[in-house]
Amino acid sequence: MIDPFDVLRDRLVGAAAATDDARTGARRRRSRSRLRLLSLVAGAVLVTGSATAAVVSITSSSEKSKPLQGTALGVLARPVAYEVQFSPEIGAGDIGWCAGVTLRGVASGRGCGPAAADGALQIAGGGLGSTSASGLSVGYAVVAARVAALQLPGGRRVRARPDRRLPSGWKAVVWFERRFETTPPVLLDAAGRRLVDAASRRAGTRAAGTRALASLSVDPEQPPRRPCTIQVPRAAGLHALSENVLPRLPDREPDAAGRPFLSCASTVVYLHARRYRAAILLDAKQPGARANDLPGQVSVGGGTVHAFGSLSGRRVGPGRLVVFGTSPDDRDALLRLLTPGAHLP
Repeated sequence: MIDPFDVLRDRLVGAAAATDDARTGARRRRSRSRLRLLSLVAGAVLVTGSATAAVVSITSSSEKSKPLQGTALGVLARPVAYEVQFSPEIGAGDIGWCAGVTLRGVASGRGCGPAAADGALQIAGGGLGSTSASGLSVGYAVVAARVAALQLPGGRRVRARPDRRLPSGWKAVVWFERRFETTPPVLLDAAGRRLVDAASRRAGTRAAGTRALASLSVDPEQPPRRPCTIQVPRAAGLHALSENVLPRLPDREPDAAGRPFLSCASTVVYLHARRYRAAILLDAKQPGARANDLPGQVSVGGGTVHAFGSLSGRRVGPGRLVVFGTSPDDRDALLRLLTPGAHLP
């Protein structure tokens, strides 16, 4: 059974942040922009046309992408820290990515979707858009190596930039705009020619094999002693609410771009009345192979890493045990307490 709070939580992330700011920032109403969350679809198609743009050097005709995190001006009457995050989807049976953008103290939003099919030019895209003429919109996309730039409505071009915090072979494009745009950008190659991302249309389909796999609900306090289950010990303040596991690993390799993760077990726990979600992540294409690093991961000692998307993780065999939640200290504590049910493949 899927815990309904998993769905509800993601839907309320943006709304909760905006509401909290509205309550505490009433004095700034005159100077602040209204923000709107642009839809995010992992593996979304940015362009479906086949026309060819004029061949112009991207380097000479475009601006460089903003970094994944920094300071944005124009959202309020003060600078605002922003961060674009990219992380694996962790529901049992998922092969996908989550992405989002946060404007600290203003608003945040996150969305998830299936991994893009092999050959796709984009993993994710979205942003936070201002509805005020004096405001600021933040847009982003995660694209393949052969995408040189995005062309925004109106003709402005923004070059893609590599970032070691993204999966190998993928680049980021982050840009600011003064008005809210719903028309999707166009993907361009190094010569300024329009690219068509037909492969992205397969994402999440049965043919691609990245549709969520069927999982089973097990007793979270006494899950089976087998690989890809999560054992939650009896400890003060720790309570297991639910657990879902894959009854078996897939028998074929998914048609997925790069090396995405497969979540083979996911459990919801409460630690000191705070809700967290833990998962075991394997390499989706070769479950027995050593899984990649988490996007944005930074070592914090003792084998623990912190990564994008409020994730902490550690190695367990070839895979990773990860915990998602608000408090880094609690996430790290859970990583020390939770264990796989048996040796991973």
